[in-house]
Amino acid sequence: MGAVPGLLIAIAAIGALWWSWFYQARIVGPSWYGSFGSRIFLYLIPSFSLLLLWVGISEAATGFGAPLPGALFDTVTVGLFVLLLLGIVGTLGVPLPAPWAPRWMREHRQKNRQKRREGKTS
Repeated sequence: MGAVPGLLIAIAAIGALWWSWFYQARIVGPSWYGSFGSRIFLYLIPSFSLLLLWVGISEAATGFGAPLPGALFDTVTVGLFVLLLLGIVGTLGVPLPAPWAPRWMREHRQKNRQKRREGKTS
C-alpha cells in the first residue's frame, strides 16, 4: 500500500478512537447508556479502530522500508482480532467491561452492580 496511505489509515483510526470516547464522554449523557448506539461506541468502534491503527502503522513502516518482525506482527494482529471479536460480542449485548468508558458510565455501572448485590442479599 505505501507509507502515505498507511499514515492516513493510522490518523483515521486515531480520530475514530478519539471520537468514540469524546462522543460518549462529552456530547451525550447517562440517558444514552444502554442503547444499541452506546454499545457501538463502547465496543465496536474502539476495537475496530485499534486493529485499523495497527494495520496503518505496519503499512507505514513497511512503506518507509522498516520491516516488522513477523512474530510481533502476527501476535499483535491475532490479539487485536480477538479484541475485535470481543467488541462484536459486546455490541451484541453481552455485558463486557469497557475500560475506555467515561467516568459517569463507570459510576453508573458500579451503582447498578451495588443494587444487584443488595437485591440478592435481601
